[in-house]
Amino acid sequence: MTLNAAQTLLYVVEDQSDVVSVIDTKKNRILESILVLPRGSVLPATLEKYKSANPGKQLYVTNGNLNTVAVIARGGTNGGDTVVGLIPTGWYPDSVCLSNDGKWMYVINGKHHEYSAAG
Repeated sequence: MTLNAAQTLLYVVEDQSDVVSVIDTKKNRILESILVLPRGSVLPATLEKYKSANPGKQLYVTNGNLNTVAVIARGGTNGGDTVVGLIPTGWYPDSVCLSNDGKWMYVINGKHHEYSAAG
């Protein structure tokens, strides 16, 4: 789970369902359910524009069984957000965070007992 900076939206990963729910913390209701598996091409040409992107515009979600981190482009309307690519990781990633400047991503791999860093 993670909150947005204003603490008005809570992002909750639903274990073993490939879904992230976006919850309005003031109204305590689900605004959106985002499928974390990509549709169409896994690595579209448009992915380049997300390199070193502001984490406020993207959501990064671990896909343990696929050994990837899904990159979800957020449109800002709490509807229609989609996966734009997958980042390969080590064995069974279960946690991801970004450095303060957004240039490094740290991934904890649950079944390999080490972490990956990509910048």
